Formats: sequence, C-alpha cells, structure tokens
Amino acid sequence: MIQSNPVSKSIINSFLLIGLCLLLISSCKSDDEEVNQVPAATSADIVFNISNTVDGATLISDTLAYTNASGNVYSVSVLKYYLSNFVFIADDGSEFYAPNYELIIESDASYKTFVIDNVPNGNYTSMRFFMGVDSTRNFSGALTGDLDPVHGMLWDWNTGYLYFMHEGEFIDSTGAILPITFHYGTLKSLVTEEIPISIKVSGKQRTIELSFNLNKVYASPNQMNFNGDNFHQSTGPGENGWVQLIKQNFQGAFSVTAID
Repeated sequence: MIQSNPVSKSIINSFLLIGLCLLLISSCKSDDEEVNQVPAATSADIVFNISNTVDGATLISDTLAYTNASGNVYSVSVLKYYLSNFVFIADDGSEFYAPNYELIIESDASYKTFVIDNVPNGNYTSMRFFMGVDSTRNFSGALTGDLDPVHGMLWDWNTGYLYFMHEGEFIDSTGAILPITFHYGTLKSLVTEEIPISIKVSGKQRTIELSFNLNKVYASPNQMNFNGDNFHQSTGPGENGWVQLIKQNFQGAFSVTAID
C-alpha cells in the first residue's frame, strides 16, 4: 500500500489556494474595469475666436489708419455686432442648430470669444449663421446676457436691435475730420452668412478662428463713399436704400482662418 506524502499534499493545496486567489483577483479587476469604464463622448463644444480686421490688418481702435475702397481714411472707436443662430451642416446633409445670440465688441476681448455647446459628433462641411437678431428675439424675450440693453444695442421693442455699429472718424474731401455713425439694423437688415468648413467633431473640443473684414462692408459689390454719407440710423423711411446696399456688402465679410 502506497502512503501519500503529507508534504506533497500540502504543496498541492497551497498551489490550489494561490490559483483560486488569482482567479478571484482577476474577476474583481474585470468587474471594476467594467464599472469604471467611461462611455465615449457623443458630442463636443466648439469654441469661436473672433478677429476684426481691415483687409487682413488687425483692427486698432481710434487710429486714422484705414482706407476704404473710395479712398476715405477712417478710424474705428466703436465696433459691435451680433452673430446668432449657428447651424452646422454635416456631410450626410444633417444639421445641428444652436439658438445662440452672441454680441461681438471689439474693445472687449471677453466679447470676442464664445462657445457652441454639445455639437454632435460628425464631419461638418459648412456652417450658417445670422449677422443680427432674428424675429424670435428682436421684438420680445428676456433682456439678459448679450441681449441686455446695457450694451447699447437695442433701440426699442418697436424697432428692435441694432445688428451692427461702427462709430469713428474720417477725413473728408476738404481735409476736415468728421464723425462716422453707422447704426445698421431692423428686421429687413438680417444677414445670412454661409461659410464652407471642414471640421470633424469626435468628442473633443474644437476651435474655429472666425475673421471679420470691415472694409468688405464698404467695398463690394457696392462701393461706399463717406463724403456726405457718414451718418445712418437704418430706422427712417429714407434709409432703405443704404440698408439694402450695406446688406449686400456683408455677404463674404466673414471667413474662417483656422480650425484647431
């Protein structure tokens, strides 16, 4: 009769015990990984940085340094405008709409950047937006945020918001320095911009650098001469002609310079 070796039996039991512990540890680790696993993000924010330029030159306030297509030398002391209702168009034809209202103020860096939240993942080939405030908020709504009258961009509820404001000076044909006051607005003035882009959203924040060329507004297709035509408020019956000319000129004044 063969007798079992107590030492060998003890060693075998030890190995079995170690194996069982390793199996339990592995099982617990797998369970923890499943619990702690973060689902892939299905959307991301897009940050916009706005730069205001004059034919590619960075705008510097209160300097008679810019020349429009008519040869008028002019300056900018105030430049404000609204961008709103961004729509991102994907390569499959689907659209993402953001009901936002963004006031751009050249003199305040905090008003030259904004965020479109939770843009769904996808490949976007173009974007569309308004320069101005649409009828939904132009005559009613909460007077908060960028739409707060404290910013000086609301005439009244009958007329609505100013969409664009340029105040400054220019040198007239006699050499005199005269003021510029261009207040562009009213619902008929709402401008639709559509710009081709190539941006892939895949769960991580993206950045779009958007540039506005002020000189385009005074150049084409309608060349504007400030001499004798340096004050407009948009609201009077005699302003419709100027409004329509400037409205055409806003087309193409915005461009994407970089995407990160």
